[in-house]
Amino acid sequence: MKVDVSAVMHLPHRGDVHEIQKNIRDDQANTRKKLMAIEDVSFGHLLIPGSDLSITVRATNEPIEYQKAATVNPTGEIIIFIAGQVSYKFDATGTWHESGFIFSVTRKGGQWVTLANEVTPASEIEITAFGAGFYAT
Repeated sequence: MKVDVSAVMHLPHRGDVHEIQKNIRDDQANTRKKLMAIEDVSFGHLLIPGSDLSITVRATNEPIEYQKAATVNPTGEIIIFIAGQVSYKFDATGTWHESGFIFSVTRKGGQWVTLANEVTPASEIEITAFGAGFYAT
């Protein structure tokens, strides 16, 4: 199976997270079409049954983006989402499938991050599935 992952850190002052997720899906589909048109191009990561695959995706923002996000809420809370998609192709069928995801990032206990506590240790962060953000094709 071939696997490709794409993800972004999204701050809601930039727009609707579902629209961002749709854009990721469209971008991946367009990239796939372009790459498939090139002969002998291999893309994605090969996943062999019984093996493990670890893919690291880094998502960051400039400090000014967090300041903008904090001004959207009267309490200065910064709502952070991680939106993305995993695309996978079974070599036997040659068809690509997709699974989309959205997670929210909060401090433990479900409290949103604020600029007052901008340096939060990883052990104090929770990444939780955002119920309306999952799909599969």
